[in-house]
Amino acid sequence: MILKDILKDIPSRMTPGQVVQYIYSQKITGNYINALKDYSHYNDLILSNWLNLNVKTYRTYKESSSELNANLQEHVIMLLSLLKHGIDIFGTSENFYKWLETPNYHFGGKSPLDFLGTINGIKLVDDNLTGIEYGDNS
Repeated sequence: MILKDILKDIPSRMTPGQVVQYIYSQKITGNYINALKDYSHYNDLILSNWLNLNVKTYRTYKESSSELNANLQEHVIMLLSLLKHGIDIFGTSENFYKWLETPNYHFGGKSPLDFLGTINGIKLVDDNLTGIEYGDNS
């Protein structure tokens, strides 16, 4: 699958049920990690940290045509959905990534980027994006 095909199928907001349904309806391989790399402007070190992998393992997964393990599948899908949501809210990837990298009161003075290594952290960042979408000026 190529980037646009992968992104077309992933909603910019996903409930836990939608994430599970998506994972079980698709073969999530290294193509999805490549899509994450292509869609974001982040390097392998940052992306591997988000996915709780060392860089060598991350790069091996990027080349793999085998299905990723369930936890990694969930993490990759949720990150792709979050990136789509953020870019939708901020209008451009540049504006979204600037927000993502800037320390924020709602995140205890840390940047939202610091929270993307866990599923609940992704949910926290996504919930904050939804607040912005509905008028919170964070």
